[in-house]
Amino acid sequence: MMEEASAAPVPAQSVPSVSSGQVFGYDWNGSNFISARGEVVKAEITDLLPGATELLGKWAHVTGQTALDGAFLQPPFDGTLTPRSGGALKTTVTRDRFDQVVAYNAITGLFNYLEARGLDMKQVMGASLPVRAVVNAVDDLNAWMDPARRGGVDLTFGTSKKSRTGEWHLASDKEIVWHELGHLIFHRIIPALTSWHARDGGSIHEGFADATACLYTLDPEASEDFAMAIGGEYGTGHGLRTVANMLQYGAVDREVHSLGRIYGAFWWSAMKAIAPMVGNDNRAAGDLAWMFLLEHGYHYATNRPGPKDFVDAVTLGARTYLEKSERYSEVDFSKVKEALERSATERGMLSSSSAKIGEWVEGTDGMTRLMIHFANKFAFIPKSNSRGNFSGRQFLQQYAVVDDALLKMLGSGLILARPAGDPDRVNAHSKGDVRTDVRINPEISIEPAKALQAVIAEAQRLAQEKREEAESREQNGAIDPHESWSREASRLRYERALANALAGLADPTTLKVEMVMMPEGYQGSPPENIHYRFALPGAEFYVDARTGKAAAKEMPDW
Repeated sequence: MMEEASAAPVPAQSVPSVSSGQVFGYDWNGSNFISARGEVVKAEITDLLPGATELLGKWAHVTGQTALDGAFLQPPFDGTLTPRSGGALKTTVTRDRFDQVVAYNAITGLFNYLEARGLDMKQVMGASLPVRAVVNAVDDLNAWMDPARRGGVDLTFGTSKKSRTGEWHLASDKEIVWHELGHLIFHRIIPALTSWHARDGGSIHEGFADATACLYTLDPEASEDFAMAIGGEYGTGHGLRTVANMLQYGAVDREVHSLGRIYGAFWWSAMKAIAPMVGNDNRAAGDLAWMFLLEHGYHYATNRPGPKDFVDAVTLGARTYLEKSERYSEVDFSKVKEALERSATERGMLSSSSAKIGEWVEGTDGMTRLMIHFANKFAFIPKSNSRGNFSGRQFLQQYAVVDDALLKMLGSGLILARPAGDPDRVNAHSKGDVRTDVRINPEISIEPAKALQAVIAEAQRLAQEKREEAESREQNGAIDPHESWSREASRLRYERALANALAGLADPTTLKVEMVMMPEGYQGSPPENIHYRFALPGAEFYVDARTGKAAAKEMPDW
C-alpha cells in the first residue's frame, strides 16, 4: 500500500497573459497523484493560442466548471488532503482549475511527443483538432470519448461523486486522459471499430487506448489512481489494468475491457521483443512500438477484425512504417515480424479456432465489377476517410436499395487502401465485409413514434434490472471493486439512454433515427426485416419495423 502523501498545498497565483511570454501551471511530478506521490511541479503550459486566458491551444481546448481567467498557476488542493468517505483509503479531491491544466498538458504533451518522432498528427486528426475536453462534467466514476462528438465535445471526465467510494476527479490522472485520447486517435483512423458488430473491434480499441498511455510512459500500470478510487489494491505497482500480463485469448470473457487486456498486453510484449533490435533502449523500443501502434490502424482489411486480422494489420503496418520511414533503417522487418507473431502466439491469438475475415485484393478491377454488377441492388457511399504519414484508408458504407430508398446495411461495406501522398489512388480493396446475399422484407407495420415507445419500455426494464442486480450483489457481499465499477457503469449507461429516449419523446428532433438492415449473423428478430435504429448515449436500440420487438446493444464508454 502507498503511504498517504504529505505534500503541502501550493498557493494559487496569477501569471502574465500568454502574449507576454511563457505560461506556467502546476502539474503532477508524474502521471498522477500516486505515481507522483502527491508532489507537484511548476511546468510550462505550451502551445496556447496568443492572448488565450483559457486553455485553448494548438492541440487542445480544455474547459471545466470554473473559468481560469488567465490564472493558469493553480494549486491541486483546497487546504489539506481530503479523506475519502466510506473507508480507510484516502486520496485527494483536486480542484477543478488544476484538473483543467493537467488534462491540457496531457493532451498537448502526447501530440508533441508524436510530432517530435516525425508523425504529422494534424493530418491524422483532421477536423478533430483542437481536441475538445470537458473536465468534471458529470458525477459518474467514468470518462469517455464520444464517437459522435455530441455538442462538439470529444472527451468527457467525471467526478465520481455518484460512486460508493466518494469523489475523485478522473481528469486529474493523466493516464486516463491519455487513454481517452488514444480512443479518439484510433477512432479518427478507423471509426467502424466502435460499432457493437465489430467483433473484437471494441477490445482492440481498449488495447490501443491502454497502450497509448503505457508505451508513452514506459509504465505497464494503467491508472494507479483509478484502482484506488474503486477501493482496490493500489500503489505504484497496481493500476486499474496492467499491460504486463500473460492472459490467454481463450481464457477471458468478451467484454471489451476484459478482452482488451489481451490486446494491450500484446503491444507491451511487442515493445519488449523489439528492444534488442534498438540497442536494448526501452525508450527507443517504446517509440518504435508506438509507430507500429498508430500505423497498424490503416491496414485492417475488415471492420470486423478478430485476432488474426489484428496481427495481419500490425505486421503490415510495421512493414509499411519500416519501409517508408528513415528513422529505423537498422531494424530488420523479418525479425520484427517474427517477434510480433511470437507475442501473438504466446497469448493464443493465432489459434485455429479464430477465423480470419479480412483479405486485401490488389488494384480496383474487382471492386469496379462488383459495384457495376450490383448497382440496382446495392449502393456504396463514402462514409469515412483517414490519412496518416504513410497510408490512408476510406470506407464505403453498403446500402440496400429498396423501392428507391437506401437502407444502411450494418457491418457491410468496402475498405479502400490509399497511399497517403495520393488520396485519389486506390492500392487495394477489401472484400470480406461486402454482402451479396441479403434477403429483405420491405413490410413496415410500426411507425417511428410507436418504435420509440418500445425503446423507452426496454430501457426502463434494463435500467431496473441493472439496479436490482447491483443491490442483490451488495446484499450478498459480492463487491469485487473492478466488477462493482463495471456493473455501476453499465447501469448508468442504460439510465443515460433512458433519459435521452424520454427527452426524444418530448422533442423528437433530438433523436437520430435510421432505417437499417441488421448485420450478418444477427441473433434477434428476423434479420431480413427492416429495423429502426435509435443511437442513444450509452446504448443503441433496434426495433423491428414489422413486429415492434425492441433489442438493446449496450455501448461501452470509449
